[in-house]
Amino acid sequence: MLKPVLLGTGFIGASLSEYLNSRNINLTTFNRAYLDYTDGNQLEYTLKSLSCNVLINCAGYTGSPNVDACELDKENCYFYNVSLPLKMAKICEKLKIKFVNVSSGCIYTGYTKNFTEKDVPNFGIYNPDSSFYSKTKHICELNLASFDAITLRIRMPFNSKALPKNLIYKILKYDNIIDYPNSGTNTDNLNEFVHNLIVTNALNRITGPLNVVNPGVITGKKIADLLAKHGLKNPNWKVVNLNELNIKAQRSNCVLDDQKAVSETLLMPSVDDVLEDTIVKFVANYKE
Repeated sequence: MLKPVLLGTGFIGASLSEYLNSRNINLTTFNRAYLDYTDGNQLEYTLKSLSCNVLINCAGYTGSPNVDACELDKENCYFYNVSLPLKMAKICEKLKIKFVNVSSGCIYTGYTKNFTEKDVPNFGIYNPDSSFYSKTKHICELNLASFDAITLRIRMPFNSKALPKNLIYKILKYDNIIDYPNSGTNTDNLNEFVHNLIVTNALNRITGPLNVVNPGVITGKKIADLLAKHGLKNPNWKVVNLNELNIKAQRSNCVLDDQKAVSETLLMPSVDDVLEDTIVKFVANYKE
């Protein structure tokens, strides 16, 4: 019997928990208020007492309001993105639990190709100009390589809710936007993806990184144009180059290849099929 445990109830974790519970999965969700999962002894005891066989970690550190904050809080960024997942992986190995770590594909940059899971990250620890956030995500992947773990690489998550971590909300609030093509992950599609992953044998076949993105590309301007088309706009929008932004950390701009997931029949719909519909719902839900 599937007995998954999910840790973290931020933007991704709360959405995923709500969806999995709607699918009548025997899911237990914890945030830090109910379980100090940073304490290895508490976490191990809890997982054992629940007979957990799948641990889903959504407790990463992204910085607020964005990854620039990671440059100012490197200690917490490293702990939540590197040390904590490694601690979880060791506990899962001891208890024979499959570990699913929700992470980021922001460890590549450039447009020479669509990056696969086999490509060495060029925006991680080997790039002196990469963000500290991206470096921690790369280090985490290296640490988990020897464990029975799956790293879900998502990028630029978006949905129809007016939440600060939602890419659509960010674009609405940004005055300066960029027009670089990027992969994106619709969180509603991510929820279904994770459900299909953990209830099928794919969970046991897959290890290592897995790109989880909607095929195709999005840009900040494309989102802004669709928001304006459906009656919601920021009058101060201006399209600028990346080097014109007042940012502390460089940004990853890239497109990820999804064929590893496709080969396991873990499919995400095209971003062109979901973006406008998501924005229509976002506009309907939005309140100042």
